[in-house]
Amino acid sequence: MISTMLMSAMGVSGVVGNVWAADVQCLKTPSCEELGYTEVACFQNNGVKCPYGDKYFCVCPTNYKFTCTGENQTGGVGDNCDGKYASCSCSSGLMWGDGACVEHCPVGSILFDDFTCSDDVASGKTPIGVVVYKDGKGAGQALALNWVENKTSYYWSTENIDITSLTNYATADKASQDFFSCSNSQKIMAQGNSTKYPAVWAAYNYTTTGTSVGQWCLPSAGIITEYYNNQDIINTAFSRANGAAFTNTTYTWSSTEAMSNKAWLSSFGANYGLTYGSMEKDYGRHVRPVVGFCNDAENYVYDQATDSCVKDNICRLGSIFYSDMTCSMRLKDGKTPIGVVVYVDENGANAQVMALKSIGSYEWGGYGTDSGLTNYTSASAASQDYASCENSKKIRAQGNSSTYPAVWAAYNYTTTGTKAGDWCLPAAGIFTSIYNNQSTINTGFSRAGGTQFTSSTYAWSSSEYSSNDAWRSYFYSSYGLYGSYKRYDFEVRPVLAF
Repeated sequence: MISTMLMSAMGVSGVVGNVWAADVQCLKTPSCEELGYTEVACFQNNGVKCPYGDKYFCVCPTNYKFTCTGENQTGGVGDNCDGKYASCSCSSGLMWGDGACVEHCPVGSILFDDFTCSDDVASGKTPIGVVVYKDGKGAGQALALNWVENKTSYYWSTENIDITSLTNYATADKASQDFFSCSNSQKIMAQGNSTKYPAVWAAYNYTTTGTSVGQWCLPSAGIITEYYNNQDIINTAFSRANGAAFTNTTYTWSSTEAMSNKAWLSSFGANYGLTYGSMEKDYGRHVRPVVGFCNDAENYVYDQATDSCVKDNICRLGSIFYSDMTCSMRLKDGKTPIGVVVYVDENGANAQVMALKSIGSYEWGGYGTDSGLTNYTSASAASQDYASCENSKKIRAQGNSSTYPAVWAAYNYTTTGTKAGDWCLPAAGIFTSIYNNQSTINTGFSRAGGTQFTSSTYAWSSSEYSSNDAWRSYFYSSYGLYGSYKRYDFEVRPVLAF
């Protein structure tokens, strides 16, 4: 019955619809390759799988469009898709932005509290300064938006003496080439405290959102000249950031010395924007700090000792030391600071880290007893003793914590990542290192939430003076050292050798 119906439907002609049965053929399924599915996997899974097999047709994300062979481009960043990248690396001093290598934080841009820059104010960010100088090697300096304490006057110095570590610039054209703001500042601070050198210490103690004590410096004469030469764009930025512009009469100190009794200051009515005229160091003038920054803030930090950018994650003086035994000049999220690097030997092979804070006050101990250590009878000799843990071991061998409380307190100190026995009582030379590098090291303590060393910080060393005396820190005197009776209570700030 079914066959009869089928034959009836086909008719006698043998045609199905309009196609002869003899002409119906089965075609071969096209291969994935023929259809364009040629890849076994796609970049970031950005593709379509072949319906007949395991091959893919890949499509690059729309942001992967740069070959990174353009001007000042030195290669691609990360993986490529079909030879193209989402962003490119750039020549020194430049950064990637808007599809090209551009200057990071050019002169006249506003510096924000996160150390990014823009030519105008940005929502959610706090302006802290305006860029006035770039060194062409990745470092820059930005001037604060206003004067310290709204134009309070400070003496450059209360003593008219020559600071031998500073260059004396006799003419404005030569002073205009001095860009060592922070280096100069450190040398001035090493000469005396805030009573003797008020201006530089006012800059040092200046803070803003995003910055801490020690990050700002007294600008050098060259920075003032750079402002003078670029007044229009810099003043426009100050106006946008609600800052104050310099005028011919806003005399502001630089950190550049002219002679024993005079230093350079701003005077925009004079050539190079500088003068020293009849203004002695003990004449009250304003302070307008600068802060240093780096183009590549991810991998470099501003080194105040050289006013240049140096590689981060290297253990150098002033570095924050973390519980995972790594270092950085900046405070890093997710890591626990346990100290600051306070000593590195000439070869960089031996270094010591000091705890962030005092762990209490203790007697040195053993009064009237020679502890088997070298007796250093002068501060200059004691300043060369860096054997913190060797000294500590010899002292502990003389008696227990009742007999020698200070050294045992250091021995029993622990932090995240360290155990009892890792820490020692610092040798006298460690305090001299801190004394000679106060600004750098105290900035590290400040950034890490520690306690800075001051002229009133009295902490025991493990260096012996005599059977009755040992050396302690004392930043009023040469070498930062002073001999005291072992029976006195002074602070203990342990050190860790690494």
